[in-house]
Amino acid sequence: MKEIQVLGVHLQDYTVREAMRKIDEFWRNGRLNSIGFVTTKGLIQADEMPQVKEWMQSLDLTVPADVDILRAAKIDSQARSREIEENLFIKEFLRRTVRYRKSVFLLAENEQQMGVLTQELLEYQEHLKIVGTYVWEELTADEDFLVNEINIAAPDILISQLATPHREEFFAHSRMKLHTFIWLILKEGVSISQKRGSLRTRFYEYLTKKIFRIKVEKERKETDES
Repeated sequence: MKEIQVLGVHLQDYTVREAMRKIDEFWRNGRLNSIGFVTTKGLIQADEMPQVKEWMQSLDLTVPADVDILRAAKIDSQARSREIEENLFIKEFLRRTVRYRKSVFLLAENEQQMGVLTQELLEYQEHLKIVGTYVWEELTADEDFLVNEINIAAPDILISQLATPHREEFFAHSRMKLHTFIWLILKEGVSISQKRGSLRTRFYEYLTKKIFRIKVEKERKETDES
């Protein structure tokens, strides 16, 4: 494990093997443990929005989702880059989820994302035990209602894919109320796979990475000058 700092955000970078050992500890400690994917987009938001930075730094385990994050942290490891590019963390996490017969509850921003999320998770592991789903857009009551829905389903794992600020607000509100063992927080967007998106999506990702690199370079220059 390596402690890293990118755009003022303190994170930890684990290899997939190290992360799986950490998750084994989570199953034994008897409390809710949070795992979050961190993207270049998220780090840009964290640089501008204190609540996003606070959320990231409160996670029990962080998973860099972009190789550019490793480069910004000056981690020159082809093995780690390959793990990220091939999405090996989520593949191994889901493989172990099925192997250990753990149940899952899915929470997504809208119906479209729920459909894609469910399909992709089942493509990774067709025997994944999904005991409940909920779409954030359909929430008409307060957040405690959603907490109760999740607790009634009694999943071992909550997998969520919410956009800012819903992600940060629901995490802050619910982390002490949920009766699950692991909360896996996926990156924003529709797809969690490494499939190439539409031309528009790829162009947006290109712009995001360009902005991220500019911010990282600016931070380095300011550090060198101070």
